[in-house]
Amino acid sequence: MRKLMSFALAAILATSLTACDNNKVEEKTEEKETLPNVKEQAKQNANQAETGGIVVEGLIIGESGPGQKVGAAYFTLKNQGTDDVSVTAVKSDVSEVTEFHTMEMKDSKMIMRKMDEVVIPANGSLILKQGGDHLMFIGLEKPLMAGDKVNVTVDFNNGESVKISGQVNATDGMEEMSHDDAKKDNAAHGDMHEKHDNEKAN
Repeated sequence: MRKLMSFALAAILATSLTACDNNKVEEKTEEKETLPNVKEQAKQNANQAETGGIVVEGLIIGESGPGQKVGAAYFTLKNQGTDDVSVTAVKSDVSEVTEFHTMEMKDSKMIMRKMDEVVIPANGSLILKQGGDHLMFIGLEKPLMAGDKVNVTVDFNNGESVKISGQVNATDGMEEMSHDDAKKDNAAHGDMHEKHDNEKAN
């Protein structure tokens, strides 16, 4: 009887040890299957960190003057990545054409023209401001009035696409210019745009 009990206990102990060994094998297998996923995720995170992103700050959209078919927006594009990026396309839902424009002196006169290339350096910024580089809305569907919502999409050569949304600012509430100056600025945009078109036609 004692021999039978001893054999039974030995069998139970052997079974338990085998089960423990099997569990360890299963745990190691699961660990091996999990490790590549963790490494892959870390790799993806690293790639995202290296690629960085474009951040938009300080958006200002001015009201357009009566009868004006053009408008402008000002903001800063910050490139947090480690590579230069360039704009490949830009569009908005308020105008037929949306372009990045710059101001320059020509024949002792200040003129406006489309920027040939829009590049944001690595860890650098593109500052769009009144009297300098700016985003131009050409062929407005309707006048830009305070409170109107404007949506802009900017595509970059790295495959990134940035959506910019904001409301039109009341001209008397814009920090960098007075109410009268804002009206003059929008009117000047229209005049310079007409001159620019005439020069291109000639």
